[in-house]
Order: sequence, then C-alpha cells, then structure tokens
Amino acid sequence: MAGKQRPRNYIPLDVDYLAQDTIREIAADFGPGGPLAFLALILEAHKQAHAGGDKPQGVVVLRYGALAITAGVTSEQARGIVARAAEVGLLSLTGDDGRRFTAQLLKWDAWEARDVTAARRQARSRARKPAADDDLEMIWPDDDEAQTTM
Repeated sequence: MAGKQRPRNYIPLDVDYLAQDTIREIAADFGPGGPLAFLALILEAHKQAHAGGDKPQGVVVLRYGALAITAGVTSEQARGIVARAAEVGLLSLTGDDGRRFTAQLLKWDAWEARDVTAARRQARSRARKPAADDDLEMIWPDDDEAQTTM
C-alpha cells in the first residue's frame, strides 16, 4: 500500500526559455549545464518561496555544491554560472561566502505561477458581464426616454 503523496508545485515555463538571449549567453559559456543550472535556481526559489517563513519572494539561498549536483556541473562551474547570470541581469547576488550564495531573481514575477483558478473565474466573469450590461439597459431607460416621461 502506497503512502499518501503530497501535491507537487508547478511553475510556468516560457516555451522560449532556451531562446532568450541571456540564457543563450549562459549556454555559450557553460554548455547545456548553464541553462539547466539557472532553471534549477528558478525552481529552488519557487520551492523556498512556498516553504513558509519570512524570506522575500524570489530569493534563493543555495550551496554551490547543491546547484552543481542538480545541474550536472562542477562547483566551480556553478559559481561561474551564478556570476554570469548576475552579469546578464537575471539575478542580483546579495550574499556569497564561497560555499553558499543568496540571490534575488530579477524576473521573479514572470517565473512565479499565477492562480489558474482565479484566472478562469475572472474569464467567466468577463464573459457574463456583457449579458449583465444588456439587462441593465432594459431596466434603465436611455436619457432621451427619461426626459420624455418626466
């Protein structure tokens, strides 16, 4: 009997992620491990943002070694990828002790998931709105009609 599985978190991923100039620059410098490492940073920031606590949204705290293992690169390459991501404007490095770094992802709003249910509710509300406006016109006479009845 399998244990209870906890729900997984998801993030939106731009289908042009690999085509972005900044990601291509990282790929040119570090090979496929570069874009994978930065994607790992996005995912880790999302995980940390939803873990509770008082950490600001879009901030990631991670060891270079952990990033290296996740992306299949060396620790030295992980350091280089983080530094290059800062150079191209993807993140702001706010702390670094040589083993662990803290960074603010500068495009966090683009990478953070939206409430899909709320978006669908809003779309349904917008679809109903024109019908509701038509009903109001039937109840309230036009200005010309109101003046002739007074």
